[in-house]
Amino acid sequence: MAWVWSLFLSVTTLGLVSAQGSFCGGQGNLKIGQTAYFTSPQYPYPYPGGLACRWIANTPPGTTLALNCAFDVDATDNCKRDQFYVSPSGDLTKDWKYFCGTGNLKFETNTNKFDAYFATTWPSFNYQHKGFFCSLKVVSGTTPTEPPAPPPVECKCGKKVNGHRIVGGQVSNLHEWRWQAALRLRKDNLQVCGATLIADQWLVTAAHCVTIFKKSDLYVSLGEHDKNTGSDTTATRHVDIRRVIIHSQYDSKTNEHDIALLELDSYTSNSNIHPVCLPTKHKDSTFAGTTGTATGWGSTSWNGPDSSHLQEVELPIITNNKCSSDLDDYAGITGNMICTYAVGKDACQGDSGGPLVWKSPSGHYMLVGIVSFGYRCAETGYPGVYTRVTKYLPWIQGNTGLSFCEA
Repeated sequence: MAWVWSLFLSVTTLGLVSAQGSFCGGQGNLKIGQTAYFTSPQYPYPYPGGLACRWIANTPPGTTLALNCAFDVDATDNCKRDQFYVSPSGDLTKDWKYFCGTGNLKFETNTNKFDAYFATTWPSFNYQHKGFFCSLKVVSGTTPTEPPAPPPVECKCGKKVNGHRIVGGQVSNLHEWRWQAALRLRKDNLQVCGATLIADQWLVTAAHCVTIFKKSDLYVSLGEHDKNTGSDTTATRHVDIRRVIIHSQYDSKTNEHDIALLELDSYTSNSNIHPVCLPTKHKDSTFAGTTGTATGWGSTSWNGPDSSHLQEVELPIITNNKCSSDLDDYAGITGNMICTYAVGKDACQGDSGGPLVWKSPSGHYMLVGIVSFGYRCAETGYPGVYTRVTKYLPWIQGNTGLSFCEA
């Protein structure tokens, strides 16, 4: 599909043609009093890779142009991957500045010409960044019209495939929980923990799942269902781990700060691999009194057999006071933890590092907990304990360099 985009003028419609050498973009002449608008391809949805877009405009002598963008482009050191260039003189062959990251981008030319260029890497698996919505105003000679507010952006994370053993659970539908990942040993393909996809190449898991291994000992399976085949569907991807980031304050004795990030090597994605949302909009919620869902391939009873197929179980989330009281003789519960309890239902061995998700009022699934520890599995009177994800949102964002939408 060819990406053909143009400048849209607010006062008079002009015929525009694509700028030479571009896959998208446009060029045209603006008159005094006019305002133009342009967006990255697919906005407000994440932009694709392999773009080479150029926008060129001219205005009457004695005027300048002011650019104002709602801006969300993948942020890397020196903008090595995706870059938005704009020229102060209106001629990119003479001078330019480049931008990436998230926020409000404002820029004014020092001539009556405008020249901007947007390039993205290929291949690209950008799920998080929607690009930009820009107004281009003639700022001298008249008061230009104000651009409209950018259209509302729909978060695309946390969308579950419809479908209706972890202890007391049931087998999930095929690819129902598309963010679930399996952490495996390379030497024998044994699944040792779970993990959760939060962005294209980033997973969250429990620190205790990775502290005893070298990075080279492990790999990750995405799009998995029957873990014993390793390729029961064409969606399955087995991916190497590029980097492991363990929380610097993780304490194996108390299970405090039981969280780690895994950065993956590149892989070919598909519709059955999909990130969960982070609860950025609900960071102050305790979630007590609501119901979460835990998923994994762990044991179906304490020291019992594990499950070959991905299991799911719904679990009521309880208050930390109740959890602390119930586990008083076993473990200390802190504000960095979140607990669930239901008779005969629990996460178990092999589920560690996997997700506890909560469905928000908007219909998106949020990662609110990471399976951490408990007294055996589904023991009467003993809650299961998870790392409370809302306490680590700044840590996740700071270490990944990503921004996450609010759903």
